Amino acid sequence: MYSLLDSRNRLIVETARNGETPFVVFGGEGANIRLIPLGEPIDWAALEQDRENGMRYAGVIGVRNGHIETATSPHAGSHELSAMLFAGLALSRQVFGDELDFLNRLWALSDTREVHHA
Repeated sequence: MYSLLDSRNRLIVETARNGETPFVVFGGEGANIRLIPLGEPIDWAALEQDRENGMRYAGVIGVRNGHIETATSPHAGSHELSAMLFAGLALSRQVFGDELDFLNRLWALSDTREVHHA
């Protein structure tokens, strides 16, 4: 049986194997998140302060095969899912920053095509 722990572990191991850094996500109110890189020393005092300020574990996020992937609890509520959404946005800016800027500028261009009605 495929368990949640398996999906988190698989994401962490495969992300690290591809030379990327997997992150644990702590989330608070709104867009208040912390991405905690795995494989680096963890500032436990800062995490305890975050916990005291209402932040809590939301899931794991990383880049696998060029795509941002997440692993959360199947019982994740709106708090955890919101934190993972903001974590995905933050990670995408970090990983794909220049490409996102290009796509945003491309999207902002006016459409000069003529519309033909049949």
